[in-house]
Amino acid sequence: MANTALATPPPAVDYPASDGQPMAETDHQRTPLTYAVDRLRLHFRDRPDVYVSGNLFIYYEEGNPQAVVAPDVFMVMGADGRPTNDYLTPPLQGLELIAGKYERLPAWERSGGELALTSAVLGLELRLSDRGLRFHDPRAGRDLSNLAETDDERQRAERERSRDRQRAEQERRRAEQERQRAEQAESRLAREAAARRAAQARVAELEALLKRAESG
Repeated sequence: MANTALATPPPAVDYPASDGQPMAETDHQRTPLTYAVDRLRLHFRDRPDVYVSGNLFIYYEEGNPQAVVAPDVFMVMGADGRPTNDYLTPPLQGLELIAGKYERLPAWERSGGELALTSAVLGLELRLSDRGLRFHDPRAGRDLSNLAETDDERQRAERERSRDRQRAEQERRRAEQERQRAEQAESRLAREAAARRAAQARVAELEALLKRAESG
């Protein structure tokens, strides 16, 4: 009978999420990086198999925590484009500075399983649901638009402005056509009136000649 050795499980490998060094970013660096990530996400927003992010560790060799890169911007094809919420319980958390100490903001569950917490400093609610993370303005009763929605709103506004300009141009053209027709009608009436006066003058002249002929 052959001996069957039990397979030894591989040792647990720690894949750090940080190198412990502060991030050396300024607005000059962060702004283009944020732009790149946001623009790529917007460009591929209809592709659920595309994941776009940046400033994250990518381990490209299983079991080797030294085989790591941290690109400013990266895109993965064939991956789920959503965050997994697998390391925070609850997945939505916030802190508030109270009397020199940070206290956790109370989170509550809304209808449909949506988590929410309120920031008195911002005057906004932060909500997490299947559609992602949203800031909500309770006074206005609406969510703050994300980049894609802002782009859509900007495009809709531009389309509305374009339609308004087209309507204004059409109204201007109609008004110009009406003015031209009115001028043409007025000119025609003036010509007709002048023709009538000329005809009446000619008739009067002929009548005067006829009377002189009869009297002579």
